[in-house]
Amino acid sequence: MSDIWIAVGWTLLRDAESNSREFVQARQLILGSVDQGLPYFTIGLRVLSDALNFLTVVNAKDQPAKRALTAVTRASLACSQDAVFTTVNLSKFLDLAPKSLRGTP
Repeated sequence: MSDIWIAVGWTLLRDAESNSREFVQARQLILGSVDQGLPYFTIGLRVLSDALNFLTVVNAKDQPAKRALTAVTRASLACSQDAVFTTVNLSKFLDLAPKSLRGTP
C-alpha cells in the first residue's frame, strides 16, 4: 500500500540532509509509491504531492520527481479533496461536466 511508503518516505525526507543515505532512501520510497497507485487516504495524496514538490525544489534537475509530481498533481485535481479516502471524481477525471454546468438542458 503506497500510504506506508509515503509516510515513511516523508518522515525520512523531512529529517534528512540532502544527498544523505536517508534522503536517497526517502526519495526512493516517495518515487516508488507513485508506481503503487493512488494512496488510500486523501491526506496521503497531499503528503505525496508535498514530498515530490520538495524533491523538485531541492534538485530542479530531478526529472523522475518532476514527472511524478506532474502525474500526482493531475490525479489530485481529479480527486475529491473533502473525502477521507481518495475518491476520484470521474466527471473531473474524464473532463465531463454535469449538463447543468454546460448550459445544455
